[in-house]
Amino acid sequence: MLSEAYWRSAFAGIKRTTSKLDINESQRLKVFHHALIHAGGQRSPWSICEDCSEFFTFDRDKARSYAARGAEPPECGPVDPSQFTIFAAAAWEHVFGRWPATVQQPEVDDSCDLCAKKIYRGEVAVGHLTKERFERLRADGIVDNAPLSPPRPEGEHWVACVVCLNRILAKSHRAKTRPE
Repeated sequence: MLSEAYWRSAFAGIKRTTSKLDINESQRLKVFHHALIHAGGQRSPWSICEDCSEFFTFDRDKARSYAARGAEPPECGPVDPSQFTIFAAAAWEHVFGRWPATVQQPEVDDSCDLCAKKIYRGEVAVGHLTKERFERLRADGIVDNAPLSPPRPEGEHWVACVVCLNRILAKSHRAKTRPE
């Protein structure tokens, strides 16, 4: 529930479904609210395909172990929407072009140098990629594109949002576990 990338994917599907309907902003906000209630109320663990694993931060080897044993991870169960609404709202803004009026919008602290995503105050897991690390990631085929800006002068690095970091982590993990 704490994954903006997951919410982006979910809301993109909702946008495709509702784009042909003539719904007003109030109705869209009800869709947003119902999506939060539905997703947060799920009790069963999620099975995540390799491509969608890029949406989340998790220990991939541990998750694979639970799946192989058919065991349920201890962290499963319903989640109070107040714990993840901010991530869903940021995704809503990305997909629909505006922040949902029913959610208090935090101040923007920064932006990602890889995708230009707004990084809001209090957002966690923002990473710094040094020039050397970034070049290794490009050479290994983990990162496809150059950063959108030059390195930050205060440390010769780029700031990456959690969406980009999760994508990099998933691709790095796949590259390490890929059979030769």
